[in-house]
Amino acid sequence: MVFLAFYNKKYIPGLVIGCIIANLFSPMGLLDVIFGTTSTIIVCIAMYIIKNRYLAAVIGAMITGLIVGGELWYAYQIPYLINALYVAIGELIVLIIGALVFKAIEHNEYFINILKTS
Repeated sequence: MVFLAFYNKKYIPGLVIGCIIANLFSPMGLLDVIFGTTSTIIVCIAMYIIKNRYLAAVIGAMITGLIVGGELWYAYQIPYLINALYVAIGELIVLIIGALVFKAIEHNEYFINILKTS
């Protein structure tokens, strides 16, 4: 979903609010609200600024890996680097799939106009 910010910064508040709501139900509770929301804000801003979708995916995965890896280290006292790496790899896979899906959607002129003007 963060790829919406790639097209229009107006989506960022909704993505952040959605992240907060989703993380309220996380077993990690307030930690997920704080770390997850922080990660989402930074990733969305990066998505908006970086105009290469694949570079944005890589940067987004790195940001998420660093922040969520830190959350896991703090919450469970587990090794930071390996968890940050695992989170980043998982996020990179998801973001690359998202990049490919949105690239395919761009061929629909009606849909892309909605994305860029809403």
